[in-house]
Amino acid sequence: MGEKGHPLTFVRNDGAARYRYDDPASEFQTWYGSRTSEGAFYEVYAGWTEGDHEPTVISELQRRRRVSGRVAIDDDLELIDLRGPAVNGVFRGLDDRLGTAEEYSLTQRWARRIFECAPRVGGVVYRSRLGGESGPNVAVFLPRGAAALQPLEPGDSVDAPRFAPERAALRAIGIGW
Repeated sequence: MGEKGHPLTFVRNDGAARYRYDDPASEFQTWYGSRTSEGAFYEVYAGWTEGDHEPTVISELQRRRRVSGRVAIDDDLELIDLRGPAVNGVFRGLDDRLGTAEEYSLTQRWARRIFECAPRVGGVVYRSRLGGESGPNVAVFLPRGAAALQPLEPGDSVDAPRFAPERAALRAIGIGW
């Protein structure tokens, strides 16, 4: 999901490492995507309920900032798939648990290590911690992987009628719309 009508536009550009595979040294940025729109909705909004005991309601202002659109990723972009056992042969100690780890400082250090040690690798494929089987998700390191991202359609408001099933799935876990 992006903002301002385009699925590749970042919501933040201040260099702060906030999300799972962001670079703690701020040398690269990370674009996040999911194979399904449900997966994208979970990744953006499902974490808002963590630690809360009251239902969360996504405000109109927060919704207006976001759009969801389809993006193609060129087949020649080299990605490390963290979902399988083979990844441990590439980086010792790295496995599927990284995709679901709650400690972002750990996942961010791994992103940094992958970026430094594997200059042809443009990002990682990982299992969603919050979206279950709605993924897989992808984190693409920019600018390294930027040329491989091709928007297929302009972003559509997250309030659009076509996203009713995704909003219903979020309501089922306590996130109001």
